[in-house]
Amino acid sequence: MIVMTRAINDTVAEDSAFAQFLVSSIKRFLIRDWGVQHPDDKEMNDANPETAMGCYMDAQEKKIWIKRDYLDENGEKSVITIFFPEEY
Repeated sequence: MIVMTRAINDTVAEDSAFAQFLVSSIKRFLIRDWGVQHPDDKEMNDANPETAMGCYMDAQEKKIWIKRDYLDENGEKSVITIFFPEEY
């Protein structure tokens, strides 16, 4: 399941370029491209992709974070949340 905050949703609705950036960022996250992060954070994500967090920046330097969490102890159901850094 993929969810986004209200602020992300509103920005997608108002800005088609941002919407395209968001889709591209999700695709990158799903192939384990963690975006613009410190090498130590990338290494941690590679070791634990089930709890990874990616950071992506658009052409206007607007950042989004994408985070994966598992909803059950068996690691079978996950949620990917998309949000702005200031919403964390």
